[in-house]
Amino acid sequence: YTQARLISITLIHGSLIFSCLFVDESSVAVLALMLFILNICLSVQDISVDALAVAVLASDDVGLGNVAQVVGYKLGGVVGGK
Repeated sequence: YTQARLISITLIHGSLIFSCLFVDESSVAVLALMLFILNICLSVQDISVDALAVAVLASDDVGLGNVAQVVGYKLGGVVGGK
């Protein structure tokens, strides 16, 4: 999992989210398909980030890396209003 793959997955996310803004309200099936693809991309990105953290961090630091990811996730939810 390289940085290029992570960047490309992130760009796909952004383009799908941006595209959802222009979907007509009557085309629920198209919107549902776009959200389904977005969820698949999000899960692939999550797995890729976890694999990158395991590959980059020393075995003693993997726990701290996991703590950093969880705290970042929770803070993002608080700041984003989730």
